[in-house]
Order: sequence, then structure tokens, then C-alpha cells
Amino acid sequence: MMVSSTTALSAPFEVLAEARDPNGDGWAVVIGCRDRDGREKREPVGRARLASGEAEVRAALADTGLETSIGKGKAERFANASQG
Repeated sequence: MMVSSTTALSAPFEVLAEARDPNGDGWAVVIGCRDRDGREKREPVGRARLASGEAEVRAALADTGLETSIGKGKAERFANASQG
């Protein structure tokens, strides 16, 4: 028998799109979420930032109003989930 558990990593968010610069470089994902006031927010997050700075990415998204959960192992799982 397999037991499954759910762990909240953040408030709901969506990976809305991928983006890049006109030269085909600088790839990013566009994260969509709602802040605590219910306003829609969109934040482009460079894939290089996702690969190198989990804390930096969580801080940038928190600044837009996305609530994230901090705990052992959650930061890495959040980074993986936000890559689309």
C-alpha cells in the first residue's frame, strides 16, 4: 500500500509561458500568481536564476506577493516546480 502526502510549497502559481531575448538567448519562464490582495501578478524568472539561486528566486516572487513555505527540502522542490 502506497501512502501519499501533500506538502504546500507556496500559494498557487502557474508557469504561464516561456520567453527569450530576440537572439534566442536569456530563456525565462513567466510565473503568474495572485498577491494577498487578489491582484494578478506576472514575473519573468530567468532560467539561469532558477539554476543558480533558489533563495533569490523565492525572494523575488515573494516580493510580488507570492507566499512561499520555507522548510527543509521545500526550497529545492519549489525551484523544480517553478521551472515549468
